[in-house]
Amino acid sequence: MTETEERNRAFVQALFAVLSEKGYGQELLDALAEDVTFHAMGKSPIAGSYHGKENYRRNALEPLQARIATSPTMEVHRILIDGDMACVQFRTLERFRLKWKRSAARNLRQDQGLWRRA
Repeated sequence: MTETEERNRAFVQALFAVLSEKGYGQELLDALAEDVTFHAMGKSPIAGSYHGKENYRRNALEPLQARIATSPTMEVHRILIDGDMACVQFRTLERFRLKWKRSAARNLRQDQGLWRRA
C-alpha cells in the first residue's frame, strides 16, 4: 500500500468513526472541500447531485438531519482504496421520524485531506 493509500484509509476510518459517534454534523462538513461534488444515489428524499459544500449542507444534510430521530451508527462493511480514491460500503443504523430505509456505498476522492468528490 502506498503512503497516499495509507493516508486515505486512515482518513476514511477516522471520519466514519466520528460520524458514527457524533452523527451528520459539523465533522462531516469539515471533511468536505468547498467545491465538493456529492452524489446521493437511490430513491431517498435526498437523492441527487450536489455541487459545493453549502449546496450539500442546505439541500441534503439539513433535510437528512430533520428526518433522523437518533444519531446514526455506521456499520462499515468494506473499505477499498486505490490511490486517491476510496470506496466505502456501509449501512447506517438509525431511527427516522418518518419511514425511510437506507444503506449506501460511497466512492470518495480525497485531496489535501478533504473530500473532493463523493
